[in-house]
Amino acid sequence: MRPFKRYRTCGRRAATAVLIGLLSGGIANAQTASPPTRSDLAAEAAAESAAAQWLALVDGGKYDRSWMQAGDYLRRATTEAAWAASVAHARGICGALLARRVESAYATSYLPDAPPGYYVVLHYASRFVHNSPATETLTLIQDPKGSWRVVGYYIS
Repeated sequence: MRPFKRYRTCGRRAATAVLIGLLSGGIANAQTASPPTRSDLAAEAAAESAAAQWLALVDGGKYDRSWMQAGDYLRRATTEAAWAASVAHARGICGALLARRVESAYATSYLPDAPPGYYVVLHYASRFVHNSPATETLTLIQDPKGSWRVVGYYIS
């Protein structure tokens, strides 16, 4: 497990995006080739609901609460203060959210450079005041109690 932070541009403006968690740059290519099962579809729906609640915290500028609601891997990868500063910077450059819709979702038990677990990766087509369009990628893991927790957040 190698937690890291990576910054990228947000749309055409030189904005900063955030990816903090346990995952390497291969998350976009980790989708399994087999069709989703009923349990995968249920997991994707549950993770999407958890992601919406978590994104509401980020959209509302409650970065400290988003860190507290995140998964253990994200919280171990960064301090609350560093997380809040990174997300505030990235979202400050992107501006306020104008629109967001789920573009894709998939469940997988394998992600490159990630420990064993059951994950859902969500891609959102998003628009912010200072850039259009943008893609937000959230990676969630199912914790031992069955709850879905964000372990990666990336804006590009």
